[in-house]
Amino acid sequence: MHPKTQNRFAWQRALVCASLCGLVITLVFALAVGLSNRSRAGDQASFSGSGRQFAPMPKENFDALYHKAWKAVGESYLDSERLSAWQSWEHKFDGRIKTDRQLAAAIQEMLASLDDRYTVYLSGSEQRSFALATSGKLIGIGIGLGPTNTIVSIMPGGPAQKAGLLAGDVIAAVDGQPAGALSSNELTALIRGPESTTVVLDIVRNGKPLRVRATRAVIRTDPAIRYRQPNPYWGGSIRIDNLRSETVIAELTNALAQIGQSKASGIILDLRGLKGGSGMTAAQVAALFMKEGVVCHFVEKVDGEEARSTYEVRDEQLTLTRRLGGQSPAESVADSPTNRFQGTLVVLVDDKTSGAAELIAAALQGSGRATIIGIKTRGKGTGQSTFKLNRDHYIRVTTVRYLTADLHSIDSVGVQPDVAVDPNDRASLYVRAATELKNRTPEPAGR
Repeated sequence: MHPKTQNRFAWQRALVCASLCGLVITLVFALAVGLSNRSRAGDQASFSGSGRQFAPMPKENFDALYHKAWKAVGESYLDSERLSAWQSWEHKFDGRIKTDRQLAAAIQEMLASLDDRYTVYLSGSEQRSFALATSGKLIGIGIGLGPTNTIVSIMPGGPAQKAGLLAGDVIAAVDGQPAGALSSNELTALIRGPESTTVVLDIVRNGKPLRVRATRAVIRTDPAIRYRQPNPYWGGSIRIDNLRSETVIAELTNALAQIGQSKASGIILDLRGLKGGSGMTAAQVAALFMKEGVVCHFVEKVDGEEARSTYEVRDEQLTLTRRLGGQSPAESVADSPTNRFQGTLVVLVDDKTSGAAELIAAALQGSGRATIIGIKTRGKGTGQSTFKLNRDHYIRVTTVRYLTADLHSIDSVGVQPDVAVDPNDRASLYVRAATELKNRTPEPAGR
């Protein structure tokens, strides 16, 4: 090649290299500026909140979600006195909420002003975990997780095994969300979800990335109650594990039918550690042991007016009488069995018996139907409702107050046992209840 031609090509190559270098420098500079701006935005993304950075959304969406939470509390929260300054919160954060994290922090600050530990903000993953944990069902793919998001066990025949997942696989992402910064609970919440839906897992197996799709299914269904009958004549015990289960009344009814067939004279109803559930379920449980009488009352706020509901066992039926404001009472019959066991009843409680479970104990104690044994209950005399703002943001709000048959509140008071047991001696609770039941239940003649 002629020297001049060589010089010309050398110059062109140098020019192209220089242009490419300039382009790279420009891109690096732009990326650096973008990261810097993101970092500054992250520094500003807090109303006393903390956590990982969320992607920003249009400002008006956040304002609308915040206002939705504000309105739901104003319309439904039970204690009007605590809402006296609620109007001041409506526009407090207008134009200032630019990320999910700021929205969560703003709602948390607003709810904290009510000084109600049961009225809280929940993220989408927290709400889904709560719903699954209290449903009596475990819906997932059938894996056990260990440190560093490693799968340590696979349920035989479960969705994970069918999808080809193996013990030792490391989960890198769930539905595109990186798993590295997530806690085990957060990762589990992401993997779980509605039955028959698909979850996409990016995993690392022997150093190689893989993508696996698994269909969620019911892994197991926990029974709502446990029943045993160690003694043939004075009976056994029924322990309620989940008042939120859709099958709890049916399971209790079946257990009481078995007791009736065995002709057992008495049982222990074990409510230790029981929490959650609705007031209506509490009334249905108590009614199974009552022949007649008022079970309990609920006070709610509906469209700004006080509504009072009364559950009563009358004419072998559980009736509901509802009064809204100054309107005439409306009466209906609940489709729920009553008076399914007439024998001796001992109810076992402790300081973790809470909410609807306390209402059951109070109803059976107040009607003279049962002897309560154990430790004074927790004293949670309110119920909460969940409001969905969107799939990532929820609030739980105190919307109902429980009252006993004689119109006393159990909130911050609890149920005082008829036979109190020292909390330091809680290991003997069941034995004490069994002894009490035996003493109160004479052995049938001829046995």
